[in-house]
Amino acid sequence: MSMQPQVAEGRQFSFDDLPHVAARSVKTGKDHPATSRQAAEKATPKAGVQWVRALRYVALTGPVTDFQIAEGAHMSMDAVRPRRGALVSQGYVAPVGEDGLSPSGNAATRYAVTEAGLTLLKGLGLEVEE
Repeated sequence: MSMQPQVAEGRQFSFDDLPHVAARSVKTGKDHPATSRQAAEKATPKAGVQWVRALRYVALTGPVTDFQIAEGAHMSMDAVRPRRGALVSQGYVAPVGEDGLSPSGNAATRYAVTEAGLTLLKGLGLEVEE
């Protein structure tokens, strides 16, 4: 399974592809109420920007927890969790072995960027120092 987003053969991933990637990270099921589907449709345009912002923050400062992503990337926790979840399922970030701490002192999973994530950021022209 390819770790790159689905784009036309021979074409590099670009910011124009973000709405399609974001649509895969904003999900509702067939059993969800109409209001949930409407909220997901409304969130989809912002989700692409948040997806890249979360990925870049993890790449620049990781390994980090969701709480650190929210604070450092200026996103709400409600925005971070689905974006980070999509990044994990797409193979761009991965959990690391050592837990961090939540603001209340509980264990919190930390995430780091993968090689696929670094390659994607480079393809978007958003290189990060390694």
